[in-house]
Amino acid sequence: MLALLAAIVLSSSGETVLTASSSGDPALSALEYSQQFSGAIITLPAGGYLRYDWSSLRSSGVRFGLFTTFAVFSEEVGMQLGWIADPPFLEAHIDLAAEPGVYRQLDGLEDDSFPERTFGWRRIARGQVNLNLRFGPWWIYSRTTGLGRYRDFVELDEFRSFRVGNEYSIEQATAPIYRVGTSGKGSFWVYAEHTIGGVDHIGIAPHRVSTGVITERWLLDGLSMNVDVYWSFEETTGRGAGVILAWWMSY
Repeated sequence: MLALLAAIVLSSSGETVLTASSSGDPALSALEYSQQFSGAIITLPAGGYLRYDWSSLRSSGVRFGLFTTFAVFSEEVGMQLGWIADPPFLEAHIDLAAEPGVYRQLDGLEDDSFPERTFGWRRIARGQVNLNLRFGPWWIYSRTTGLGRYRDFVELDEFRSFRVGNEYSIEQATAPIYRVGTSGKGSFWVYAEHTIGGVDHIGIAPHRVSTGVITERWLLDGLSMNVDVYWSFEETTGRGAGVILAWWMSY
């Protein structure tokens, strides 16, 4: 659930997110221009990211954005073009990005090699469609993501525990969300989510069920936080329980 709140931007996993208004109902930001800082830590597989977004939302619903994400061994820099309905029950966008970094490159090496990290480039094309249906305190969220990640080398991806060249994947996440209360400007939400995806020539990844709590404007105006507890069914990254701690600060 790395991103259900904040301005309409992407997290590191490519998830588009909507914010709740001060009354506690999900709504689009009224700002034409917005900035956001975000980050997350995940325990299984272990990792994390820091991200900055700038976006411009036009009255027609067309949105243009720039973003950069630091993910320990790489830096993804890209642009986004999207559209959102009014009211915001439907959102779609495409990303184009470059990801320079230091990767474990296997070209010319044995399959069981564990090479030192060397500099390389990954190029990313990502498309996503988000459906948001809400009634009273309930919010039903659905996200479908397709991704192509292009390399001129074969990579040993430690984070996901597989070897991959050019990569094509699809992912579906569905989550019922419920607003449990408010405190001043703050809102509190609980949810359950099922996420499943597949990577070409690799298999099912990710596959997890999760539950968690989201707070908005509780400690600071513009700050949202998420604690997510999940169970992963993946064989590649390892079965078991994990935790995601995430935050978003919007301006």
